[in-house]
Amino acid sequence: HDRQALQVYFVETHNKRMLRRTNRLNVMGRLHESLAPYLWPTTEHSRAYWDWARRQGQREAELWRRDVVVDTQDLERALGLLEGFDLMVRLKDDLELLVPGALPPTKTQVSADAFAPNVDVPFTASRSYPALPAGAFQRVVVRVAGQADWSDFSTERAVFYLLGNMATLNWSDTASPNEEKRAVLQWRASNEQLRAIIAEAVDKIERFFPGLHRLPVDTQANHPAFAREPAQVLVLAATDEAAKLVQAAVNAADEMMELVVEMHGPRSEQTAQADFRRVRVLLACMTPEFSASNISVGEVEAFLRAGHSRVITVLLAGFDVSTSWKSAGVRLLSTAQWGAWKQLALIPSADLRECSVTRFHMDTEVRQEVNTDERARMARMARSAREGKSAAMAHQHIQERVTTLTDERLKKQALEAAAVVRIRLLPRGKQML
Repeated sequence: HDRQALQVYFVETHNKRMLRRTNRLNVMGRLHESLAPYLWPTTEHSRAYWDWARRQGQREAELWRRDVVVDTQDLERALGLLEGFDLMVRLKDDLELLVPGALPPTKTQVSADAFAPNVDVPFTASRSYPALPAGAFQRVVVRVAGQADWSDFSTERAVFYLLGNMATLNWSDTASPNEEKRAVLQWRASNEQLRAIIAEAVDKIERFFPGLHRLPVDTQANHPAFAREPAQVLVLAATDEAAKLVQAAVNAADEMMELVVEMHGPRSEQTAQADFRRVRVLLACMTPEFSASNISVGEVEAFLRAGHSRVITVLLAGFDVSTSWKSAGVRLLSTAQWGAWKQLALIPSADLRECSVTRFHMDTEVRQEVNTDERARMARMARSAREGKSAAMAHQHIQERVTTLTDERLKKQALEAAAVVRIRLLPRGKQML
């Protein structure tokens, strides 16, 4: 397409909105869905443009002498064909499509800060080829951008963001006096998932171009021992059992395994604090033990003081807001910590109180039920000389039933907790990311 004709037409018709969208396509490779019909004479407005282009003798009319795409159904087929060949991709919850091939060769700059040497993207990879086919880099960009939350790209570089993590991709032709020219693809990511997404896209491009042979001596994937992925979600609790319960629920609910979830349980005054610089979202597990621990509340206050406002409170079994204010731990809070505690109470929370009973309390509850049933059963049994033996057998039977029922109820509770997290907590958490 000769997109300059579109610019001239929208200038002459004083259509500033469509002119801005045409310029956005030319400069950023982003095609607004309202502009797509103008690529072919498919609607009343676009036919007016094509009639004008043919009357004016525009180069666009020479490129498309016949009306190949003539209505909205044809338009959907044409866009689907372009998507199928990875020439464009529809963005998540957006009215724009990415078209990297629409960028001019002079567009080489993109998000300069993302490529700075001191950017924390330790997970790297690179692949070298004798040459990179035309359009191969753009196809990789399309595949990755379709999975990312946001992306920016040029003809040689791209940056992608997904759930608070970042990855960069670039390609270049390198050659030394004693070596042949090579095309090198390099990408760096802040977590392994994004690096793997790009690697998968590159793998598919290699299969799409049968003649694209990778140079094995230059294939590299760095696994630095010091690298730690950002903790997108940190579970903070005053007991290990509470932290493990919420962590397990989040992992079970996150079916696509998109999140890096870490746990930070109880600690003494001498234990090192959590590194909140790596944390995107903090899940504060509200339990009676939490409200009684000025250490736990103090860590939340430190998180907020560090400039992180992304906190979600998770109410667990036994927590009562009306009585938590009277606990010893809360009464010992400093003024700043009290403010943090009050702020937590105002933040919308996920309520897991009905599906977060601890094993100890579940075992106690089940044992009471089983003992009641067993006493009723024994009362119905006829007294005999073997009553002593029956009592011993009954005790073993009770223990087996208690263990079995407790395990069954804990498994059911874990499924219920994952369902609540999936519906109530994950959408909000991912929105924060």
